[in-house]
Amino acid sequence: MKELAASTVNLEVRFWVDSRRGGFLATTSTVTQGIKQALEQANIEMPTDIYTLVFRNSPS
Repeated sequence: MKELAASTVNLEVRFWVDSRRGGFLATTSTVTQGIKQALEQANIEMPTDIYTLVFRNSPS
């Protein structure tokens, strides 16, 4: 666990990639997708960004 924030738990994952056997970006993508799928299978919800738009001086 890297950080326990107000509404999230931020994880840091480190791994080694043998670039002679597989591309770094492809491997990183595969690992990220695997982690996301494992969290979903464990019924751990992923937070989504929430944006609040405030329109000032808009016609009623």
